[in-house]
Amino acid sequence: MGGIALQEFLWWQQYFSRSDWCAIELIWMDNSACFQPFGKPELLPFILFFTTCSPYTPSMESLYIFGAGEFAQIACSYFTEEGKYDFKGFVIDDEIAESTHITVMGFQVHKYSEIVNKLIETKTKVFVAISATQMNKSRANVYFRLKAEGCRFATYISPMAFVSKHASIGENVFIFEENVVQFGASIANNTILWSGNHIGHQSKIGSHNFFSSHVVVSGFCSIGDYCYFGVNATLVDHLNIASGTLLGAGSLLLGNTENDSVYIGSPAKKLSGRDPYKVVFK
Repeated sequence: MGGIALQEFLWWQQYFSRSDWCAIELIWMDNSACFQPFGKPELLPFILFFTTCSPYTPSMESLYIFGAGEFAQIACSYFTEEGKYDFKGFVIDDEIAESTHITVMGFQVHKYSEIVNKLIETKTKVFVAISATQMNKSRANVYFRLKAEGCRFATYISPMAFVSKHASIGENVFIFEENVVQFGASIANNTILWSGNHIGHQSKIGSHNFFSSHVVVSGFCSIGDYCYFGVNATLVDHLNIASGTLLGAGSLLLGNTENDSVYIGSPAKKLSGRDPYKVVFK
C-alpha cells in the first residue's frame, strides 16, 4: 500500500467505530493499493467494487460469564456494549440449572459440566460475576474452582474510568465508570469496584473485595482480602484494613481494623458480636 493511501486510511479510520465500516474492497489506483472508506465522494469514480453486505469485525476473544443473576446481566451489558469480546453466553452450576431460564438477555445459559472442557481446551476467557455474598467468598470459591481447572479470566475496565498506567490490576476484576485508581495503586484478583470510587496513590487492595459506590480510599492504605465497603465510606490515609472487614455505608474510618469485623459510624466503631459473613446484602 502506498504511503499516502495508508495515511489517508488511518486518518479516516479514527472517525469510525468498527461497526460503522463495511467490508472494505481493496482497489488499485496508479499502481498502488488504497482503501476506500465511506464519506469520500471525490474518490467514488475510482471504486472498482464496494461491498456493503457485512460489517468489518476483527477477531475477538470469546467470553463466557459465570452466573446469570443481576450482576452477571449488568456485566454482560458492559462487555457487549464495549465490544472487545465475542460474548458466548452464561454459565451456571448444574444444581441450579433447573431453576434458571434457558436464555438470559437473549444468550444461552450453559450448565457448568457441559461447558467447562470447552473453556479449558479453547482457552476461552470467563468472568465470574457473583456479588458480595458471604463477604465475596461465594465468588472466590467459583474463581478458585475455575482457576484449578485451568480457566483464563477476563478483566473489565470502563473507558470512563481513570486507571494510572503505573497502577497494577489483577484478573477477574471489574472496574465500573468514574472510578479513579491513582499512581502506584494495585488491585489484586477477583475484586469489584462499582461506580465512582477513589483508590488513592500507593494503596494496595487485596483479592476478593467489593467496593460499592463513591468509596474513598486515601493514599498509602493496605487492604486485605474478603472486605466489603458500603456506599460513601471513607478511609483516611495510611490505614491497615484487616481481611474480612465490613465498613458500613457512610462510615468514616480513622484507624486500623481487626479481622472479620464490622465497623459503622462517623467515626467508625467496631460492632461487637457481629459476624460480617452473616450479613445479608440486598
